[in-house]
Amino acid sequence: MAESINIILDQGANSVDVVSNTEQPTVEVVITGGIIGGGSDKNFVFTQSSASDTWTINHTLDKFPSVSVVDSGGTAVIGNITYNSTSQITLTFSASFSGKAYLN
Repeated sequence: MAESINIILDQGANSVDVVSNTEQPTVEVVITGGIIGGGSDKNFVFTQSSASDTWTINHTLDKFPSVSVVDSGGTAVIGNITYNSTSQITLTFSASFSGKAYLN
């Protein structure tokens, strides 16, 4: 019978000690207290209501967010992203259209 290692991660834990006296132990991981690290990620939805090939977006995320864009029909669109600051981005596209940008 193989030895096993129990690793228990708690939301307040800063480190985990693991001890094993076998080369190939079975590992069981138990996470308690919700998601480790806690908190939730910020996100922002921007609506471009008139067709344009350049969208300047001011947001309150205080970071350089990932960006997904869809046109008014819900089709994903690829463009260029310029990070002007941690609160503003500019999106440029090869054609004008309206739609939404999802930042997170």
